[in-house]
Amino acid sequence: MKVHEYKEMSNLDYRLVNAVIAQLGLEDGDDCGILEDIANHGVNGGFNGFIYYNETSEFYAENQEIITRQLKEDADNYGYDSMLPMVMQFQCCDSTEDEVGQTIFSNNHHDQMVANCLAWYAAEVVAQEYEQHQ
Repeated sequence: MKVHEYKEMSNLDYRLVNAVIAQLGLEDGDDCGILEDIANHGVNGGFNGFIYYNETSEFYAENQEIITRQLKEDADNYGYDSMLPMVMQFQCCDSTEDEVGQTIFSNNHHDQMVANCLAWYAAEVVAQEYEQHQ
């Protein structure tokens, strides 16, 4: 499937899908194989735009609103009382509740490790949704 085909059928916020696809360096005519790889193996394997903390921290800061909106929706759907305990369960999260809370709820202070984790979360949400359309 091509990127533009996936974008048309995605049920996620189009801004989140577009942001992840742009961060990966994909264009509308490209094949979505990278999303399939992320869905099957996780983004921590090293994918363009999601490797270095400066990339992932900036991505999170630029897309914080749409990432936290998706995070809240997922936390509700999975039965968590709030976003915090859900994020604390992420394998990439080795941070305190304060660091997670500040990163989610503050526009000014983002813990770099938590921001990285939330950027990875966004990429994996998009990739997993793509995989469901296969």
